[in-house]
Amino acid sequence: MTPYVIAAWLAVQAAVFEVETVIDVGRAPHQIHFTDDGTTALIAAAGSDHIAVVDARTERLRGEIPAPGTPLGVVALDSGELIVSRFASDTLGLLSPDGDVVRELHVGGGPSLVVGPSPKNQYLVSIEKENVLRVVDGDDLNVARSYHVGSRPFPPSATSDGRLAFVPNYDDGTVTVIDLWNERVRDVVPVGAQPSGGAFLPFELEYAVAVRGENRIAFLDSASFHVTGTLEDGIGDEPFSVVVSPDGRFAFVNNVASDDISVVELPHKRVIERVEVGAKPIAMAVSPASDTLWVASEGSHTVTIVRIPPRADAAETTEANTEVAVLGMTHGRHRDSSTWSLAHVAETIRRLEPDVVCTEIPPNRWDAARKSFADTGAIAESRVVRFPEYTDVLLPLSKVMDFEIVPCAGWTQEMSDLRRTRIHEFDTDPAHSAAKREYDARMATARNARPDASTMDDPRFIHSDRYDGVMRNEYTIYDQTLNDWIGPGGWTQINESHYALVENAIRGHAGKRVLVTFGGAHKYWIRDRLRERDDITLLDVNDFLPGESTDMEPLEADDDDSRCREEVFELHQFFEDWFGGVIPVDGGLRRFESVLADDFEIVSPEGGKSSRTEIVKTLAGAHGVFRDQGVRIWIENFRSRPIGDGARIATYEEWQRIGGKTKARLSTVVLTRSEGTPNGVSWRHVHETWLP
Repeated sequence: MTPYVIAAWLAVQAAVFEVETVIDVGRAPHQIHFTDDGTTALIAAAGSDHIAVVDARTERLRGEIPAPGTPLGVVALDSGELIVSRFASDTLGLLSPDGDVVRELHVGGGPSLVVGPSPKNQYLVSIEKENVLRVVDGDDLNVARSYHVGSRPFPPSATSDGRLAFVPNYDDGTVTVIDLWNERVRDVVPVGAQPSGGAFLPFELEYAVAVRGENRIAFLDSASFHVTGTLEDGIGDEPFSVVVSPDGRFAFVNNVASDDISVVELPHKRVIERVEVGAKPIAMAVSPASDTLWVASEGSHTVTIVRIPPRADAAETTEANTEVAVLGMTHGRHRDSSTWSLAHVAETIRRLEPDVVCTEIPPNRWDAARKSFADTGAIAESRVVRFPEYTDVLLPLSKVMDFEIVPCAGWTQEMSDLRRTRIHEFDTDPAHSAAKREYDARMATARNARPDASTMDDPRFIHSDRYDGVMRNEYTIYDQTLNDWIGPGGWTQINESHYALVENAIRGHAGKRVLVTFGGAHKYWIRDRLRERDDITLLDVNDFLPGESTDMEPLEADDDDSRCREEVFELHQFFEDWFGGVIPVDGGLRRFESVLADDFEIVSPEGGKSSRTEIVKTLAGAHGVFRDQGVRIWIENFRSRPIGDGARIATYEEWQRIGGKTKARLSTVVLTRSEGTPNGVSWRHVHETWLP
């Protein structure tokens, strides 16, 4: 550890978590909910059929609201009304501040705690006896959507943007991952015996779930959904759930059989203290100010309030000049460019000598990319592999240059899937035909104003105000027409997500030279925001671009290997999306058909052979076949070598997890160079064998 990390760790070790109050709130207390202003805590006392109202400032019971029907969950609305899940009556009740029933919704047997609201003002409730997750509209208290999950689902956790829900299935030993934006089950992940409750860790890169039957916490990656680690040391008997302090410093685990709380220091995931509380601690919540932990103990009928130590005073920072450069990438076009090639990009980065590089890599995909590169020298992450400026330039340069790579892309797979669906609807739905005609006409006029293709590929033009003006003109049309319709993946919204991460990276590296690398179209948006700041110096990238005659160091990467790698990863992402039903049926197979050679042949693990025509027909009939079960497909151990005449033979493992069951096959394939395909290669032959 660095001296800073050691000092921070010692400071946390010295922290003391003290019980400051114990309150009698009624029998069998469960969910604890704080009002938005943090002044009031509402506690569902399931055994007493009421909601306890506690003044969070004085930590004294202020009153009770009647709520018959065994209330397990409670949330407060801005109106002062309450949504209460009533386990015995199989309902959600909308109650007035006095406890009068305003509305009642039958949701099925055994509704658990209430999670929400999402940005769409929706609430999630697991229905334990029916193996269903209900999505409830908060505006009218009606079920908006239901998802079949595993056996005996416990309370879900949702990302802050309302994109994903993770549902622990207690009797199945799995977690169901639901894509709420695209309304499908993404995956079912085995995690161990009796997973009972979890929470997202800071930045929502991981989901931590208590595995009650094995006395440990399991961590799931929020992009791949793979189990990435476990924590056993310091976890008590029968851990039941996880909550995270709003300031991201600590996670807390309630151990129902040892009657205590494990305090987990973040981000190092180490238990630093155990705190005794009441009997059978069943639910927890951290105050909005992150200064107290409230623990509902079902066995002792109490709520224990634990004081959380304040954050240590941050060291004073001195004002320092932060230099920022924004480099416009052309992604796959770098491979075939003679003026803005990958070698040109590498030379520009060498000349810039950055301390920090902000990349168009999503934060929840960076660890997997970094690990695969460290282990094998190649990228095995399905999103990052599509960016040759990172796979062939930045990661190799990181071995010889001293800079930190920071992932700053606001992109998510769910966002991409939703955007594709919405654009397809805009293009094909007659209801949008007039708007589409106007959009097409405006965009054609804008694109006709572009300079010729060679100019558009000139790095000095790409890094000019004129280029930014061209992009601004075109994307303003796109933004005005489609941003609201597309939603989270719209142009304004995705750029705001990108820039928030870039801004955070710059703030965290004051006084350094920061290089921002994003697609050229995003460059004007980012530079506009940077120009508004008075605490940075915005560098002119043209001062660092190599001239046409400059001698440049050759790249380590094998271009043909990289193209084949990208194609294999991309096509299997296509398969996952096709089987999951998020690719539109109409025209959806064009990408697949475009990369199959006329004489393509595949040999299945069972030995059966299929021609190009036969495999296309088979795939056409499999659209959305796993939409409700969850499907994940990923590639491991990719290798390729040339075999002459522009052809390569590649081997890789294809792993599939469908409905929580995992299987794998070894594939040996022949790929050949082919112009006009997405990655410049086509598929000639595939031979598959089951892996044990």
